[in-house]
Amino acid sequence: MSHAFRIFVALLVFMPFHAARALTTILADYPRYGTALSPDKELALRSAARAVAGVLLTGGSVDVAIYGNADFDNDRSKEVSVSTERARSAEATLRRMIAEEAALVGQSGRLSAVSITSTGLGTLRPVFPRPLNEEQRRANRRIEIVWNASAGPLPAPSEPIFQRCMRVLPSVSVAGTRRRMACVCSKLQQITPAVGDTHYDYRAKLQMPGSAGWPNLTPEQWNVAVNGFVRHLRADIRSSSNNSPRDADFAAGLVALDDMVGRNIDDFSNQQVGGSATGLLDRALLADIQNRMSDPNHTYSCYANYSRRDHDL
Repeated sequence: MSHAFRIFVALLVFMPFHAARALTTILADYPRYGTALSPDKELALRSAARAVAGVLLTGGSVDVAIYGNADFDNDRSKEVSVSTERARSAEATLRRMIAEEAALVGQSGRLSAVSITSTGLGTLRPVFPRPLNEEQRRANRRIEIVWNASAGPLPAPSEPIFQRCMRVLPSVSVAGTRRRMACVCSKLQQITPAVGDTHYDYRAKLQMPGSAGWPNLTPEQWNVAVNGFVRHLRADIRSSSNNSPRDADFAAGLVALDDMVGRNIDDFSNQQVGGSATGLLDRALLADIQNRMSDPNHTYSCYANYSRRDHDL
């Protein structure tokens, strides 16, 4: 069977994802504290990677959100850590597989049309809130992958908006803002590997339903809720530029955007509250922020070691 034919078959199997624009894949049955992908999980990701390559062939783009989950092992910090490692392991493997499959069909230049984010949720959304046996515990130990496809490709990372960003930043008086936003706009011009640009809106997160309702949300409903407080710096900068014909206004917009990102980081850093579902979510998101700060291919790395007190420096 030729590779092109395998891509075609994978795309047919994955067609509901492309037609309905959303599909959830659940990979469960992890051993206690296990984070590595078993062969069957890798096989499932490989099939999905081939389908993504097929979407790229049609000119489409794909957004992937990976959520890691853990069982109740009486150590909340460990649960968040393990769930984050599960999500990050799946993300790294999926990125590699998509790159491999895209290369085989001549689509390496379109990897910027694939956006992948991962978050560890600890025990925030168990399948079984009170597991009675090992089978139910292994069902709680899982990752959920929510796929969304769009019909057209994303704009090229090197679009003129980010060149304009670099051009107006010298007029910004705040040294900290100049440094961070120059870092962000420089990264967003990188074509390969693709740069992650997600960031979290703390106040929007507070608008989510009460903690008692979270475990009962389906993966699709959870994805909708999360999309309410997950933002994209690429889109935020593009919107600011489009709404600011004057360079001075665009520069002011970049200052405001940098202030918002910094305040959100500070708010999450101050909300490490234990013993409640809200605290668990806050810790999971803060862990993801901290992980991304060490990732040179994510815009959060421009905010590594961020301090609100030293925001202007």
